[in-house]
Amino acid sequence: MIKSKYLLFGISFVCIGGYTVVFTSCAKEKGKLVAVAPPPAAVSFANDIMPIMTAKCTNCHSGGMQNPDLDTYTPLKASVDNGTFKNRVLVLQDMPPGGVPLSAADQQKIQVWLDNGAPNN
Repeated sequence: MIKSKYLLFGISFVCIGGYTVVFTSCAKEKGKLVAVAPPPAAVSFANDIMPIMTAKCTNCHSGGMQNPDLDTYTPLKASVDNGTFKNRVLVLQDMPPGGVPLSAADQQKIQVWLDNGAPNN
């Protein structure tokens, strides 16, 4: 689970006297409550991960400006394989620095992609 977030309420259904009560989930993200969507079932490198890299990472991590280059799969996968990518992006959450942090949805996509072996799909 991502370090800066914690689950406040679980998603559950309770039937009482023929009525169904639904409790939704929320998470705390840097001092504010946000709704937590279920993680996506499938994540594609080309359709989900690369757009995140382009929007949030390649301003610095491309063309040799900052190691590693994150504008293509091969150097990104090397960073995944040595643990640097997950540590900086999901554990320490210090990337991207200074700007708008990754959304909870983007973090979930990255986690699912990593959990599936970070395929080039």
